[in-house]
Amino acid sequence: MTGEVILYQTEDGAAQISLRAMDGTVWLTQAEMAALFDTSKQSISLHLRNIFADGELVADSVVKESLIPAADGKTYATQTYSGKLRMEVAQQLAADRFADFDAARKQADAAQADTDDLAAIEALAKDLSRDRGKG
Repeated sequence: MTGEVILYQTEDGAAQISLRAMDGTVWLTQAEMAALFDTSKQSISLHLRNIFADGELVADSVVKESLIPAADGKTYATQTYSGKLRMEVAQQLAADRFADFDAARKQADAAQADTDDLAAIEALAKDLSRDRGKG
């Protein structure tokens, strides 16, 4: 793949990614998307499959095979993905993170409700015990 190479570093400095710009589009491998979104390559693969299965995007329009040089000095045929996929993947990752957050919030709310119910029962038992002592 020819074109301009753009070095991108995440805000926290945790990852540096070499983006390939060609014909006005940035192309990334699954590993680069995983680094960009701070997730696993498997997670990216799952979201890509979902995007294509749901018909959100057509693979032929956003996936191409590119020759990518590797650390061993050899060049390998690798699937690269158009930057157009970034938003689709980001939305799915955000939805997953929200679902995890929402589940944790519901669990915390349920635990607090249990604590509140227990406190109310203890107060009622204390009142009943006190009332029995008066009679």
